[in-house]
Order: sequence, then C-alpha cells, then structure tokens
Amino acid sequence: MSRARLEVGKWGKINTRRLPGKGRKYEASGRVRVKAGTGGVEQVKAVADTEAEAVARFKAEAGSRVSFAVTDALTPDTTVTDLFAAMIVQLRTGTALNPPRQQSIDQYETVVDLLRGDYAGGKYPTIGGYPLRQVTKQQVRRWLRDVSTMSPSTGKRCKAAALRAFDLAIDEGVDPWNGNPADRAPLRQAERHHAKALDPADIAVLRRNVAAWQTPRKRTDLLSIVNLLIATGMRPGELLALRWEDVDLVASPATVTVTGTLVELKGKRADGKGLRRQPFGKTHRAYRMLSLPTWAATMLTERMVSASSDLVFPNENGGLLSLRNVGTRWRAARGVEYEGVTLYDFRRTVATMLDRGEGVAAAAAQLGHTSPAITKRHYVERATDAGDHTRVLDMLAPPPA
Repeated sequence: MSRARLEVGKWGKINTRRLPGKGRKYEASGRVRVKAGTGGVEQVKAVADTEAEAVARFKAEAGSRVSFAVTDALTPDTTVTDLFAAMIVQLRTGTALNPPRQQSIDQYETVVDLLRGDYAGGKYPTIGGYPLRQVTKQQVRRWLRDVSTMSPSTGKRCKAAALRAFDLAIDEGVDPWNGNPADRAPLRQAERHHAKALDPADIAVLRRNVAAWQTPRKRTDLLSIVNLLIATGMRPGELLALRWEDVDLVASPATVTVTGTLVELKGKRADGKGLRRQPFGKTHRAYRMLSLPTWAATMLTERMVSASSDLVFPNENGGLLSLRNVGTRWRAARGVEYEGVTLYDFRRTVATMLDRGEGVAAAAAQLGHTSPAITKRHYVERATDAGDHTRVLDMLAPPPA
C-alpha cells in the first residue's frame, strides 16, 4: 500500500526510540515534505534527553528545513493550490515579512481547502488545479468574483490570501501575469446593514428575559456579562479575557483596562492552540482604560467577593469561557421577540448614546476603534441628513387664519 501524500510543511508519523547505551538518549524521526511537487520529502531525525524533547526538536528541525526549501520548488508548473500551500508554510515558519496574526493564517488555510474542493462540501468554484503558467489574470479575477457572489466574506478572505500567494510567486521569479493577478480584483460587497441601537425599553426587557433564564443550575453568569457589555461597549471577546488585575474598584470612578481578547487558533491545546487569551487586542487602540458607571462597579464588587479565578468571567473550572458557548446561551435567553439581537448590539448601543451625548470621537475612543469614521459608519445609528429644504417647503404653508 502506498504512503499517503504529505502536504508541504507537514510530516508523517513521528517515530521515537530510546537509543542504546548508558546516556538514556531518545531519538525522534520522520518524513517531512519541504517542497511542492512530486519530490522534496526528507527524512529528519532529532536526539534529546527525553522523548518529549526529542519530538519537540524534530518539529523545530522539520520547520527549519521547510522554511529554507519551500520556495525553491516554485516554478511555472506549480499548481495554484501548491502555491497557496507554500504561502501558508512561509507564514507558519516565520520567514515571511510582516506576517499576519495566527488566526488570520488559520483563515488563509481554509482557502487552500477551498482550492482543493474540500471546503464547505466543495460548493465553491476552484482554480486550484491550474499550473501557474496557464492560469490567467482574467481567470483569477473571475474566480474571486464568483466566490464573492456566493459569499462576500469568503470572497474577501480568498482575495487576501491570493494577494499574498501571488506576491510570493512573483518574489520567486514566477510572474506570467506582469503583476499580481488578484490586485484590484472586484468583489461583491456584503449588503450593508445600518447600525441599530437598542433603546432603554428594549434593554429593560432583555435584562428581564436573561434574569428569568438565569437559574442556580446555570453556571454562566450571563446577566452580569450582559450588564458589563451595556456599561462599557467592550467587544465580547475582550470582556471574556478580562482579569481581576485589570479591574480597579478603588479608583473614582472605578475602571477596567482592556489588555487582551480571546482567540481560537486552529490546532491542539497542547501545542498552544485552541481557545486562549491573546495579550493584545484587535487594534492598537484596543488597549484602553474604561470608566465604569456606579451600578457596574457595584456589580463587579459583589462578584469579586466570591471570585475563585483570576478571570472575571471564568468557566465552571476557572478557565476561559468560550465566546461560542456564551453566544449559545444568549440566544436561548434573549427571548423570541429579540431573535435578531446579538451581543454586539450592546456595543452599537453604547456607540450611539456616546455619539449623541459627547460626539463620535468619544464613541470611537470607548470602542477602541482606530478611526471615528469606522464608528460612524458601522456602529452609530444615525438618520441620513436630507439637507435644508425649508425655503421650498415654506411655500406649502397654510394660509393665515
């Protein structure tokens, strides 16, 4: 039976054995594909004092082999799929200039699956099998257009990955297009939804619904989570990453400092992946100190008395509470009359209230946006200004009595 084909940057089964002799050394060995195409598989070995350390050294050595060799195999005959896979390897091995965050690389990797036809049941069109010398700029643009027509968000992700992948090909001397074929490719944009803020009456009903859902048997304190979202306009991931060391209840007014957010990285928890706290936010403006209204400070003071974790809102074991689980509980608690309301709508509500009371700059600072224009466009509920037409409309005034 033939061996399964390895993807670029991947290794097969890692074999370990204790070496003979008195040194109690362990060896880890396996095959790793360092190049695209039919060749490029190398045997890698690593030796260390313990089995676990030998495996770790094997992985490090395998990664270093790939990082130096992966782009050597890029030729006009490399397929589009193999090009994108090589780009992923370059990003994961840290050899790319200005690499994106790990969660972005995870998203780019789904594009490789899409090109293979293994994503979403293979429903999306693909150009993955074409060699680079045959694929044209028009085909790349048509592919991105067709994917974005089916799903604007997937199309946007494919274009971001394509820009990086084709830049890599060009950097390695493969450029039958005279420039990146994905550059300025038009995409279908997602339908724009106007921001909708909740009014005080809506918030009151939602609080009652969540309180009715909340019972002693339900470990997640959803009502307190909702209340702090209302009080701060924080991103839900920022709130679930909040630690007691980020809270100052002695200050006047009391404050919370946003120092990180939750992310879910592709891979095993043992390898530092899965659900984890990222010690920085979505943007450089995400690191911010927020003043708390008195009622929110009182709520946190009551929570602190019985706190048994360094997290303000931990799971039942004291660890990170998954945003996915919180979202599931929110949908069960919000009530059928508020089916369309998400946890992010509290953020839009805070933005709208601050914009009306103190201006859009204050709202942007509270939300941690890099530009007030983002806040104004996506988060503030605002009617379109129709302009001053009173001079004409005054002609329709009723006659004097």
